[in-house]
This record gives sequence, structure tokens and C-alpha cells, in this order.
Amino acid sequence: MSTSSDNRNNSQKGKSAVPAKKRVVKKTPAQPAQNELFDKKEYAAKKYTDDDAGSEMNTDQDNRGSLLEPSSRATKLLARKAAEEAMVFSNRTKILKPEKTADISPPESEKAVKPQSKKRPPIKKKVKLSVKKMKQRRERIKFGIISAALIIIAVIIIILVLRQGGSLKNEVADTPYGPVPFIEADTPFDNEVRIFIESGMRAGDICRLLDTAGVVTSASRLQSYLVANKLDTKIRSGAIFLPKDMSVSDAAAALTRGYWEHPILSIYPGYTLEQIDSYLAGIGLAEKGEFILAAEQIARDNDLPFSEGFYYPDEYILYQLDNAAEVLAVQMYDRLNMITGPMMEQLALQGRTLSDAVIVASMIQRETGNPDEMPLIAGIIWKRLEEGIPLGIDATTRYELNDWINPISKAALENPTPYNTRRKRGLPPTGISNPGFDALQAAAYPEKSSYYYYLHDRSAQIHFAVTYEEHLKNVQTYLR
Repeated sequence: MSTSSDNRNNSQKGKSAVPAKKRVVKKTPAQPAQNELFDKKEYAAKKYTDDDAGSEMNTDQDNRGSLLEPSSRATKLLARKAAEEAMVFSNRTKILKPEKTADISPPESEKAVKPQSKKRPPIKKKVKLSVKKMKQRRERIKFGIISAALIIIAVIIIILVLRQGGSLKNEVADTPYGPVPFIEADTPFDNEVRIFIESGMRAGDICRLLDTAGVVTSASRLQSYLVANKLDTKIRSGAIFLPKDMSVSDAAAALTRGYWEHPILSIYPGYTLEQIDSYLAGIGLAEKGEFILAAEQIARDNDLPFSEGFYYPDEYILYQLDNAAEVLAVQMYDRLNMITGPMMEQLALQGRTLSDAVIVASMIQRETGNPDEMPLIAGIIWKRLEEGIPLGIDATTRYELNDWINPISKAALENPTPYNTRRKRGLPPTGISNPGFDALQAAAYPEKSSYYYYLHDRSAQIHFAVTYEEHLKNVQTYLR
């Protein structure tokens, strides 16, 4: 017992003899909490290692129940506790202040977007409003484009119309008498211009024509007046002399009823004496029947075998309104003599008279309106006359019946009258119309051929035949 106590005393003396090592902590500048954490970790680990080493050296004493055993265990527990506290502290530090090992912060653009992402409902409302505004903007743009396009089209149309109206002065119209200018300023009458109104011309074009010629000062006012009084569809075609600077009402009256200071009369090829007489009576220049009486009187005075066919269709100006029918008949007869004068020598060479040529020309005029077909038809007519073959021209029967529209009855075709060229050989007793220049020219200068027959189909195309069998075949092919 004393031995053990002595040993304990000796050990305590030995322990007390060795001075305890004090840990000298060097004062260094303040470092981040992370460095302090690492120092605590290293200190705890080192202390724990030193304690383990000391415990191994005193293994025998510990095994024998040395008095130092409680002290070493306490040290270990303290070391472990310090280590655990250090670990907890490090975890808290990581949470509160992350390590600055790398700059992984998002870009400034993303930082600016993040606050907006938290307010999604307001963003949706803004998007809906912007879409609505975009639709309205597109509609406004579309409306603007359409409006601009319509304005451009309207301007182009106005320019074209104005150009057309202005160019009518230099253009000409194709008429049965040849090309005729729309506006002719050089006339035999002072302060008057000659205006030609083509058939089918619109009221607006006619008003612009008069404006261009100086007859009226405003085409739009004239057109408005015509439309308001329902006169825009009653404008007469043909040539007319009109004075300049007319009022709108006077110009409208002249266009619809005629301007009778110096009237221009248009007589078309193929008109009969009865049709010319009706034309004069219709415009109020003569009474019904006056022109026929005047034409017959001229035929008697000039020893003509008949009157139908000797009055040349053309455009005539009446210089006086008294006895208009007689004045017109004289002008028409004089012009026929002027036109046929150069043809008389050719007719004499062929042994034909002017009367026969007028009758043939009147039939040609009624058979076709195509000048290219007239010489061939004239050659067929003269050939059949020379060979004694009936002409078979139905236009002569129509003239006798005074019906140019309805189909000819079978009884009329079989009635042997002087004008029925199906039953009678030779020419009819008179002309059946008043022929124009092309028909008279064809009668005087016919084209020879081997044809004896011809017909026109429903589309006005002509078909010739040499024999009667070929003619019947054409009838079956084109008219059945």
C-alpha cells in the first residue's frame, strides 16, 4: 500500500517538476472566419492526435488504472466536442456566407429579368394589351394601304380619262364614209366647230369632247345636267356643227334634238328613199313624204328610168332650212353623178348602162356590208345575167315587201312578181337601195371567178360554190 502511494507521490512530483507548456497564440491580423475555422479544426485534430499519442505511451499505466486515465478521457471528449462544434460552425458559415471560390453570379440581364419573373400576372396583362394594340395597328396599316391604293387607282383613271378626252381632238372615227375627225375646227361657219359623235359613245366622253372643243366650259356640269334631266341616253350620233361657249342647257338641247343653225345630216349606205324620208320627218326638217316627192321630181326632170338608187348616201350640210327635203335630194343626186362620172367609161367598155350598174350595186349593198366580198358577188351577178340564170337574190323580194327583218314566206318566194328574182330572169325594175361607193365600184369593176352561187352562214361568213350540188351541200352544212 505504501509503495503504491509513494509511486503516486513520485509521479505527482515528477509531473509538477515538469512545467506545463503554455500554447502561445501569435497575434496575427484579422482573417476571415473561414481561416479561423480551419485553425480550430487543425488545433482540435492536433490535440486529439497528441492525446492519442500520450495515451499510447501510458498504456501500461492506463491498463493498471492510472490516475491519469480520467484526464485523457476528458481531453478526448473535449477534443471531440470542439471538433463537432467546429463542424457545426462551419456549416452555419457556409449557409450564411458561401465561399467565394468563383464568381458564378448571373449576368446583369438575367438579374434584371428575375424580378419580372416574380410578377407573372402583370406581364400576362401587358402581353394581352400589346397583342390587341398590334392587331389594331395592323388594321390601321391595312386600311391605310387600301385607301392609298384606291386613291392611286382613282388618280390613274382620271388621268386616262382626261388624256382620252384631250386626244379625241386628234383622233378619227371610222364611219361608212371613211375616217372622220371627232373635232374639226376649220369649218365654213364662223365661231362654229364640227363635232362627230360616234355611235355607242358614252355621255361622259361626249361631254369631255365638247369641253375639249370649247363648246362648253365644264364637262362635269354638262354631264350632271344630262343625267338629272334623263337626257344622257338620248344623245344623237353623227356630225353636228356647234358654236363655242354654249350654255349647258343649249348644249344638251343640241345633243338630243339637234342644232339647226347649220344641221349636218348623215345618210348611210343602203338606205331606201322611204327610210331617208322617215329620217327627215323624225328630226323635224320635213313632213312625211316630202323627200320621196322631191326625189321623184328630180328623176323626171333628168329622164331617169327610176328614182331608187340614184341618191348617194353621205354626210350633208344644209345651208338653209327652207325646203330641206328638196335641198337634200338635189345634193344627193349631184354627188352620185360626181362619184359615178369616172366609172362611165368602164361601164361603156363592158356594154352596160349606169341604170343597170345602179341596180346591181343596190343589190350588192343589201347582200353584204363587207367591201372585200363585193367584187366577187358583182362578178357572179353579171355572169348569171349574161347566161340567163335567175339571180335568186331574196333582198329584191324583201324590198318589194318592205320587210327587212322577218323571214320571207314560201308563198311570197313563189309569187312571180317583177322583184322576185327566183322566178324572174334578169334585173328587178328599179334599184332596191341607195348604194355607197364600194358597191358602185364593185358593180363597175367586178371580179371574175368560176363561182355561180354564194350564201352567208349565221355568223355572216360567206361560202361560194361552183355547182348547184355544192351550193345545196353548203346549205345543209351552214344553214340547217
